Amino acid sequence: MLAVHNCLGFTGLRSYPEWRLTRDGVTEAVQIRGTLISNDNEALLAAARLGLGIMAAGDWLVGPDIAAGHLVPVLEPWGLNAHAGIYLVRPSGRFSTAAMAAFKAWVVGQFAQGAPWRL
Repeated sequence: MLAVHNCLGFTGLRSYPEWRLTRDGVTEAVQIRGTLISNDNEALLAAARLGLGIMAAGDWLVGPDIAAGHLVPVLEPWGLNAHAGIYLVRPSGRFSTAAMAAFKAWVVGQFAQGAPWRL
C-alpha cells in the first residue's frame, strides 16, 4: 500500500529507508520511497501539511496537527516501531548542582501522568 504513495523520508530514523510498523505485537518492515528526504522533522512536517506526502512521526510532533485537522492519521492501528525516549543529558554525577537536581525533578514531574502532549 505504501509503495504507491510519496513517503517523506526522515534520515534520523535508525531504520531509514525502512519503516518498521507494529500492530498487535507483529512488526512489518516496509521500504519507503519518496521525493523528499531530510534529517529535519520540522521540514518534513511542513511538507506533510502541504499535502506533499506521508510521513512517519511520533505523536509528540504531529499530535497538534492531527487534533487541529491539518493532518490525518493513516495506517491505523499500525504504529511506528521506533524505540525512542527523552533523555536528560548532564555532566557526571559528581558535578551535580541544585539547579540540575531541580530541573530533573521538574522534567520527571512533567511526565508523571504520561506524556504531556497526550494529556
